[in-house]
Amino acid sequence: MPKLIWHEDEPLGFVACIPLYFVSKLAQQHVKVVLTGEGSDEMLAGYARYAKALQLLNYGEKYESLTPGFLRSAVKSGVATLPGSLNRKLNRTFLTRENDIENLFLDNFAIFGKSLQNKLFTAETKSRIQEKIRIFIKTNGLQT
Repeated sequence: MPKLIWHEDEPLGFVACIPLYFVSKLAQQHVKVVLTGEGSDEMLAGYARYAKALQLLNYGEKYESLTPGFLRSAVKSGVATLPGSLNRKLNRTFLTRENDIENLFLDNFAIFGKSLQNKLFTAETKSRIQEKIRIFIKTNGLQT
């Protein structure tokens, strides 16, 4: 497991990486190259939730420019009073989150949310993450 964590170069949050590691070790005995589908969906917004997050980012920009701050605060407070699943769904949108790529896209789908990351990560790790986010935003996600 330590070797797998080292190769992942980040905390493990996706359990499929464990069997993939062992399948890769087995494949290594027989072939030089193995192509898999891991990762491209995230990079190319292949899952509906990623495309929806980008759409929410656009809607959020319009919402912030057209809606006064006091009204946005009232909406945010109102969302907190909504029942279960509706509350959870709206808490993943610009209605309750800061309208930026980090909150609507990266933190929204993270295994460890922003508040837990702040407790777990060292200052150096946070700095590295911020640099990657800066590059992602600057290049519109086309370079990592």
